[in-house]
Amino acid sequence: MLLTPELRTSSTLIGVIQLGNRRRAWYRAAPCRYRRWAFSLLYAVAIWNYGVFHLADYPVFLGVAAYLALTGFQKNFFGARPIDVLRWAAGITLMWASIEKWAYPGMVVPAVHRQAGNVDGLHAGPSSCGRPARSNSPWRSR
Repeated sequence: MLLTPELRTSSTLIGVIQLGNRRRAWYRAAPCRYRRWAFSLLYAVAIWNYGVFHLADYPVFLGVAAYLALTGFQKNFFGARPIDVLRWAAGITLMWASIEKWAYPGMVVPAVHRQAGNVDGLHAGPSSCGRPARSNSPWRSR
């Protein structure tokens, strides 16, 4: 596993890097130097294996690496504090996940059809336009 459970690898070196990254995280006095390079390396390997488009879903990991680097060097990024850089990365991650659903409906609609129980009564496809969602959800208006 690289950064998330869906990003798989068979390399034992990746496991060693992750184990070292976890061990360093337990010690507060440990320098952030190793961890920022570990996140950057794992992200680069994931891009190499899965492509830039697939990793566009995960800029938060670059934000974590930038946060660790800026904190370690005690620097700001064009006037933004390290925590603000991390917040921006998290925000971009969430915004891209939302935009991706509308920008690439050809990828999303088949998944909605396969996982019909998980969409809480929403209907996918052109025939559902204008029809109210039929749902047994307790959150729907009555």
